[in-house]
Amino acid sequence: MHYMRLSHHLALLCTLAALVSWRSRSVGAEPAAPPAGGVKLTLTPLGPVAPDGLQVMLASQDSSHVAYIQKALGKVQVVLDGVPSDPVDWVLPQSLSFSDDGKHLAYAVQTLDKIAVVVDGKRIAYAGRQIGQGLAMVVDGVAGDPYETADYPTFSPDSKHICYCARRQGKTYVILDGKGAVGYPAVTQLPVFSPDGTRLAYAARKTTNTFAVVDSVEQPEYQGVKSVTFSPDSKRVAYRAGRDAKSLVVTDGVEGKLYDFIGEGSPLFSPDSRHLVYMANSAQKWYLVSDNVESPAFDGGFGLPTYSPDSSQLAFLALRDSKAFCVVNGKDSDLTFDSLALLTFSPDSRHMAYGGKTGKQEVVVMDGQPGAPHEGVTGVVYGPDSKHFAYSARDGLNVFLVVDGKATDQKFDGYAHEGRPVYDGPNRMHLIVYRGEQVFRVEVEIPA
Repeated sequence: MHYMRLSHHLALLCTLAALVSWRSRSVGAEPAAPPAGGVKLTLTPLGPVAPDGLQVMLASQDSSHVAYIQKALGKVQVVLDGVPSDPVDWVLPQSLSFSDDGKHLAYAVQTLDKIAVVVDGKRIAYAGRQIGQGLAMVVDGVAGDPYETADYPTFSPDSKHICYCARRQGKTYVILDGKGAVGYPAVTQLPVFSPDGTRLAYAARKTTNTFAVVDSVEQPEYQGVKSVTFSPDSKRVAYRAGRDAKSLVVTDGVEGKLYDFIGEGSPLFSPDSRHLVYMANSAQKWYLVSDNVESPAFDGGFGLPTYSPDSSQLAFLALRDSKAFCVVNGKDSDLTFDSLALLTFSPDSRHMAYGGKTGKQEVVVMDGQPGAPHEGVTGVVYGPDSKHFAYSARDGLNVFLVVDGKATDQKFDGYAHEGRPVYDGPNRMHLIVYRGEQVFRVEVEIPA
């Protein structure tokens, strides 16, 4: 079981990249596998064992696009869906990233005289053009004001705006769309855009204290400011702050209670932006604080609190007296395990799943009912209409797909996306796996 939040897991994909290649060959689909429980699997080979020089591979969340970094004539290049970019001196492997909808690819490159960010192979921003004694950030071929140094730029979610930090004469400036603001001795949190791309926030320091800067307006000073974040509707702002060796959460300018410290990843807004939750520690006990109301004390927890899509439910995987259990809207589950992970809700918010581990056995708990035990399980993925669910499991050296609680017949050596299938409709999904020296796209059809 992967005990972390499910997102682009670069380390796993790098392992897969060492085994497989996405240089396509003209091959046809294998005959459909005999259905198990009525579920039909069709395998299409995608490529052979990796060539020498393949470094990093990444697939978009919907598996519709694949990018990887390869060596080319003493340099490196990014190959997107089989089309290589121009060779450059270096591509920062960790920078290779698809947008959430899979439509955009961004990465950072380095040549002899500049560091650049490339988006969709077209829009380029880089630090590297000398103007007098300074270094200018260049966006779409237009050089900005010169600075001594400049960081990697960040694009807004809609790619319409660009922001970066630059330094000159002992001060750091946040540059938005080529326009500099007030210089500070330090910017302690890099700028973040609101989800709609219209707002910008970061943390900075003038003397010994730090403060949030939201829409170019300085907020009150604290001994430390971290995790400045916007709500999903982009209207609200919250962050962690420090005072007198204690920590608190500031929401829309209103201070919360002081605690010994606030948990990493906090605070979190609900999907409807109406609620806020964070983990807080006081006297070596943990509390889930939802809209400033504390839960009973816990010894610890697994991952972050999770809201249902409709924001009506708040779940948390907790630990008390060496027993791990799930808490939903303040009610403790009677099921206990050694550890828990992979908490998720269905799109209609009516179902919930998580992974539980006891000893060497792992199970998926669906709506309070544990499934069959395996040596390893991945996170559950629900269908768009919430009627079906699927996850991958491992027993011995084999991994396989489990659909609606029933294991399918085909066995594989490994998978991409942490074994998370991607739905193509209410009754169809696919995932990418490898077996032997081949990579396959597995099409899954569930009986209507």
